[in-house]
Amino acid sequence: MLGAAEDGIPEIEEAVRIAVASGALEDILRGHANLGFALESAGRLEESLTATLDGIRRSRELGLDTGGGAVLLANAASVLTMLGRWDDAEELLAYAGASRPPPGFERYQMLVQAELDVARGRLGAAEDRVAPLLDGLAAEPQLAVLACAVRAEAALWQRAAATALDLVERGLAALPLNDDPAPVLRLAALGLRAAADLRTAPTRDGAVDARADAILARVTAAPARLLPALAATRALCMAEHGRLREDDDAERWDEVAARWDALAQPYPAAYARLRQAEALIGARKRSSAMEPLGTARRAAKRLGATPLAAVVDGVAQTARLVLRDGSPATTEPPVPFGLTRREVEVLGLIADGLTNRQIARRLLIAEKTAGVHVSNILGKLGVANRGQAAAAARRAGAIGDPQ
Repeated sequence: MLGAAEDGIPEIEEAVRIAVASGALEDILRGHANLGFALESAGRLEESLTATLDGIRRSRELGLDTGGGAVLLANAASVLTMLGRWDDAEELLAYAGASRPPPGFERYQMLVQAELDVARGRLGAAEDRVAPLLDGLAAEPQLAVLACAVRAEAALWQRAAATALDLVERGLAALPLNDDPAPVLRLAALGLRAAADLRTAPTRDGAVDARADAILARVTAAPARLLPALAATRALCMAEHGRLREDDDAERWDEVAARWDALAQPYPAAYARLRQAEALIGARKRSSAMEPLGTARRAAKRLGATPLAAVVDGVAQTARLVLRDGSPATTEPPVPFGLTRREVEVLGLIADGLTNRQIARRLLIAEKTAGVHVSNILGKLGVANRGQAAAAARRAGAIGDPQ
């Protein structure tokens, strides 16, 4: 938490080894949760996901699905969300909900789902999920502040910037000045974005500038040494403040996008590319705006980020730019039969002879969801059974030969 995650990771790894060797169940799960969090904090999201999923599997072996395992499920869904694997995150959240977590554990899962709802344009559903947490701001500020952030982003996509700014100030007021910088910076980025959006209102309210300055003061008070994602969020804050002050710098937005790209977080990177394109258009460099705007559009379409995609299309239309739906810069080989990435995973397990129940346990999804995947695969491959599916997939190169 002091910005030196790389120093703490080996200590937590050793703690997990000690806990496993001694059979300390609570410490095994706590160790996996802390290891996943430390790796996430260091910007090593894929490793964080692996550590967290290992903890989930271990909790299942120990029969602890509804205790510490519930926390790990929410943590894994959060990391999947950051990585842009939103379908996988929602499958895992559905599994977590079906596992009947103990009272209290479901609230963090609800927050992760609400974040996905906002990003995918299910704004009403997100607001309904976080409403009970907002009502408990004084009693449980940690969760309520995150709910403020979710609700504020939903308001921004609905062009209700004034509402978003009110929510951000409400959340910041609940956080001590010396508190963890993560929620402070997250709220600040949304607040400065709201203030920048209000700048373009027909009648500019001078009080907005003062409110933005107070938010910026919380940003500048953050420690100089920040973990990678927090440093990226601070850079986002400064870029939003530049937009507010009519100093919208495309190079600044390019740096923000590059920071998120380096952290393998496509959603905030796509948002930054949108703003980079807007800055270029504002500087009368319309042709230069094509690339970042196209990058933002491809990412938004791939993720299913409906509100972001709509704004990108609106900017392109206003600027009279025709975006081509070309392949992303880093393309993956095409998958035969139109299979999704998850369906390829399921198909590999079918080829290994796993039943729907075994597939569900391996992928940490509901058995019903596994059955839907299997049915979809059989339909796409045009075969009648699992054996034929495996054979057809090997012939087409969709999966490898068995070891």
